Amino acid sequence: MREYVHAEPRPKGPTRSALTAAGTPPLLVGIPVPQIVRLNVERNPIKAWIVRFFFWSLRRYFPKQDWGKYFLVTNDLPEEVREATGIFNRSVGYVFLVDEHCRIRWAGSGDASDDERQSLVRGLKKLVDQQDELT
Repeated sequence: MREYVHAEPRPKGPTRSALTAAGTPPLLVGIPVPQIVRLNVERNPIKAWIVRFFFWSLRRYFPKQDWGKYFLVTNDLPEEVREATGIFNRSVGYVFLVDEHCRIRWAGSGDASDDERQSLVRGLKKLVDQQDELT
């Protein structure tokens, strides 16, 4: 499953510090909650049907407000999209930090090291600070 930070302007709302009791990693304390969009790209029609059949059970893994942000893509991504985003391995998940102009600011795939996670958090903080300066 791939996770993408949604590029719409973030709504004013609770910060990560308010959600820490719910199990938020300590690295994200104090960062406003970004939107996450999950894309599941499944080229095999049979596997796509199975995922769609069990869609209801996937909901237990996501908060209710994120249920409408899970998408099953049943055809392959166009070659130009894969090249532009660096998605060359279709068997692993990717994480992208996307700014409000839909530009990729950070990208990763596979298991992240501590340094990579901290780099993502720094990038997220920078985007949040830039957004706060504009508002």
